[in-house]
Amino acid sequence: MSEATMLKADLDGALTFVAVVKHGSFSAAAKALGVPKSTVSRRVTELERCLETKLLQRTTRKLRLTDEGRRYFESCEEAFEQLQQAERCLESAQQEPRGVLRVTLPAAFGHDSVLELLCEYRARFPRVQVHMEMTNRHVDLVAEGFDVALRAGDLSDSTMVARRALVDRFEVVASPQYLVTAPPLASPADLANHECLQFAALASAPWRLHGPDGLHRVEVRGRFVVNDLSIIEAVARRGFGVAMLPGSAVAWGLADGSLVRVLPEYEGDPAQLSIVYPSSSHLSPKVRGFVDLAQQKLNELSERVEQATGRRIKPSA
Repeated sequence: MSEATMLKADLDGALTFVAVVKHGSFSAAAKALGVPKSTVSRRVTELERCLETKLLQRTTRKLRLTDEGRRYFESCEEAFEQLQQAERCLESAQQEPRGVLRVTLPAAFGHDSVLELLCEYRARFPRVQVHMEMTNRHVDLVAEGFDVALRAGDLSDSTMVARRALVDRFEVVASPQYLVTAPPLASPADLANHECLQFAALASAPWRLHGPDGLHRVEVRGRFVVNDLSIIEAVARRGFGVAMLPGSAVAWGLADGSLVRVLPEYEGDPAQLSIVYPSSSHLSPKVRGFVDLAQQKLNELSERVEQATGRRIKPSA
């Protein structure tokens, strides 16, 4: 028997063997497969001969798996599930994405980055209607009916699939016009003498800055407190104070010169951003399209931030 013929016999036999075990008899398996009972018996017998292993103990009343048969059945089940999943993924890839895509992102995520991602997604997949919610609260994707999220911080929900997409660093920035008349700013301690633009959720906490001389915790003050980092960035560009923001939020301002880094030897705590979606055997085309595009755009954002700040922020493998 040739290798190809032997492989075909094994596959036919394995499928038939699994059907016999699942349906509990040769007769029931034959009915499910639409073949004569004699064909089922012949395939299983030939499979045992090829494997040189007894898989089933046959009696006039019932069948019983041998230990080897049980292990082989479990392996076949797993292999066939993977084949079915591959077929489903191929079918999904051949379908045009359509329907409603519900996405949630942190309100602190840069609006320019959101705009780039949203516009390109809509251009690629015009038949998908996008519902996007910007919020800093922890959204339960399954309970609230969301398809995918960009989520900041550490992830503890093991039921979700998470792609670590960006590990950002907070930068201290200000506009050139602010610095012309502002007090000296040569060390973290000097921040106490400046108008500092504060993120509402962290307004009562000191700014943490890591540098060559270790960690500094600086109590800052300011008359502007808001819960949207993009607004803080816009206010900083207009010269109203010093801000500590993720590199991804200030990359455009640093690139066009409307912002400059102050205290460049220091950086804030890392800020992790991940692409999160409910665990499943396969993704729908609309979700797969968004996940892949979001990964691409975040990689591009990483490169942009690295060029603007000189810091490497791509996630480790």
